[in-house]
Amino acid sequence: MVIPVQARLAPVAGASSAGRFSGTLVSNSLEQPVQTPEAIPSGGNRWRLRWKVSFPSLGSRAGLALRVRAHNGAPADVLVLSARCSTSARGTMMLSGSVAGRIARGDAVVTVRAGSARLRGTVRIRHGSG
Repeated sequence: MVIPVQARLAPVAGASSAGRFSGTLVSNSLEQPVQTPEAIPSGGNRWRLRWKVSFPSLGSRAGLALRVRAHNGAPADVLVLSARCSTSARGTMMLSGSVAGRIARGDAVVTVRAGSARLRGTVRIRHGSG
């Protein structure tokens, strides 16, 4: 099972250009497609998030984080994607079914911080080719 996700990283402070986050949530244990994000099983399944991000130069190295909101008793999570990058980064991380489900439901935000500059965007399922 593969779920493509994306976020437009809008300027919040100290920046005038937007950035982009894209990725895929991959589960090797779920063979049947899930029709809605709410149907992603929350227990027992391990997911892999492959991601990449690009953003304008912010004058200094940036930190990237994925903030996953608390939901239905699951705690909030802050996952560091990169501690120091310039204008792009990519990576892979393992996630629980609970965290993967919250990301797919739109309960996650990517933040980019460099000095006083900040970008932020809500992660959503990518539909179609875009």
